[in-house]
Parts: sequence; structure tokens; C-alpha cells
Amino acid sequence: MTALPPSADAAVASNGFFEGPHGGLLLALREAIVMIDATQQIVAMNPAAEHLLGLTAGEALGASLTRFVPPRWREAHAQQVRDFAVSAVAQRAMAHGRRVPVLRADGSTMQADIALSRIEMAAPGGTRTLYAATLHDSSGERALEEQLAALERRMRAIFELSPAAIWICQGDVLVYANRATARLFALDSVEELKGRPVWALLDAESHAPLRAAVQRVLEGQTLGSIVTGRLTRRDGELREVELALAALPDHGQRVLQMVVSDVTERRREAAELERSRQALRDLSASVVEAREEERRRIA
Repeated sequence: MTALPPSADAAVASNGFFEGPHGGLLLALREAIVMIDATQQIVAMNPAAEHLLGLTAGEALGASLTRFVPPRWREAHAQQVRDFAVSAVAQRAMAHGRRVPVLRADGSTMQADIALSRIEMAAPGGTRTLYAATLHDSSGERALEEQLAALERRMRAIFELSPAAIWICQGDVLVYANRATARLFALDSVEELKGRPVWALLDAESHAPLRAAVQRVLEGQTLGSIVTGRLTRRDGELREVELALAALPDHGQRVLQMVVSDVTERRREAAELERSRQALRDLSASVVEAREEERRRIA
């Protein structure tokens, strides 16, 4: 983890808020905390916030929080803080879970997750309301998410261009199918297949061998399995298929990928070839028998 700047002593000196029994805990927190009052003026920040925002607490105290908000977002941000101040909730996430752009002291912008909390403090003559903004730099996470999203788009493009039907199942439910699946079933779109049990896509006699193969793969008995089955297209035509199964770990759960190949023509050609070979063998046997019969007649 990135080391914090050696400015903790300066923060303590300039942040009276962090003095007292809980001050050491707040200073030691790795999460950046910026305290503001009802006018959105900064009244305290911990060393993690100094490091994150790129300035010392002394440079920030008394300044408006909008200093760290990019100009185009300032009015919306100020309105959110005002709305929170008059609400009854004790804590809320800014932008409803969306990452918020934060302007650092050097002019660079980062993406942060921000949670705003209300704090009631004792003050002469009553109480004083302050607000603690907890900031988490999510720029690296966003870059990773963008890389994963780009990878997912490339993989999806590969799947969509595949001549074989590809199914992704969570449990026994179909959650993804490519364009080749639509061609396999003679459909205009695969949307009507998504969310259906995979067994419903195959003829009844195909269920038992497929269930057994799925169980073997998900239990880790084998890395993959190939089974055969049959399905009926929308136009009523029966197709022979071959399903190659593999388990894909996904966030602690087991997700199943199936590559479904239409082998109807291949089997038809194989059967025709076998019939031709059998006819050739029968013809050859007949010729041999005719020759033997001729020899016996001559003898």
C-alpha cells in the first residue's frame, strides 16, 4: 500500500477535531476523511485525505469543499450536500453508487467513492453539526473494470462470430447464447431462449446423459465432457447435436459453458457412407459367390 506523507504531526496541530480520545484512531485510518461544516467549509482532514488530495490540512482548512469538485459538477455536488443536510438519514453514498470525480490540488482528476455522514458534536450552548466525507480512490478499480469490460466485449465478439452454438448456463438456466444458436433453432433471436432450463432445449431422451455429464464436470471429476443429443427446431426438423461441456469458475460459483455442434449432416453422410460400403461389401461377396458357383459348374 502507498505510504502516507510524513505530515501527521502537522495535521494534529492544525486539526483540533482530531485531538482527544478518538483523534489517534481517525488519524490512523487509511480511508481519507474530510470534515466540513454546514457551510461546506473544511474544518479538518486526516493524513490519508492529505495524501489523496495532494495538499496539507493547513492549506485546506477554511476552504470550501467545492475546491475539490471539478467546475462542471460543483452545483450538483453542492445541492446533494444541501439535500443530505436537511434529510433525516445519518449516512448516504454520493451519486447513488456512481463514482464521483474529485479534483486534486495539482489539477488532476480522479474517480472516488464518497460516503457522507452526519456527526453531532458538543459545542458551547448546544451542539454543532459537522459532516464527514469518506473518500476512496477508485481510479485503479475503474481502469481494471474498463479492461475487463473490453475483454468481455472481445470475447463476446468471438462468441458471436463462432459457427458453433455457444451456451453459458448458471446452474441449469441458460443466461447467454450466441447468434449460431438462433440459426440452430431456426429462430430470429435467441432472446426467447434465455432464462429457460437447458433441458427444455433438448428432446427428452437427451436429458439423462446430459445431466450425468453436467454433474461430472461440476463436481470436478473431469475437466470437460462431450455428449450427444437431439433437439427439435421451430420448423419441426429434428437435429442431432454434440455438446462439449466445461465448467467456468465465476465469483465462487460454477458456471457451465457448452459448445453445441450440429452433427446432423455429418452423421447422415457417415450413415450414407456406411451404407455404400456395406453395399460394396455385399456386391463383392456376390461376385465371389458367382465365381465360386461358376467354378463348381465347370468342374
